[in-house]
Amino acid sequence: MFTAVDGFDALSKIADHQPDIVFVDIMMPRLDGYQTCSLIKHNKVFRQIPSSCCRAKTAVRPGPAASWARSII
Repeated sequence: MFTAVDGFDALSKIADHQPDIVFVDIMMPRLDGYQTCSLIKHNKVFRQIPSSCCRAKTAVRPGPAASWARSII
């Protein structure tokens, strides 16, 4: 498992490690999860990698899930 601090970092790690699946946080800084997933799906090399966007922020208050979901690759 690899983590990234933002969408650009995630794309770099995807290129370096060719993961089996990608989870990205919708609210990542610089390049959000929607943009990151879109770039993955429009890339001929990476489009076959399953990717999913999730939201770590909760309506009540951030919990343990908020810390893991920044971007897990």
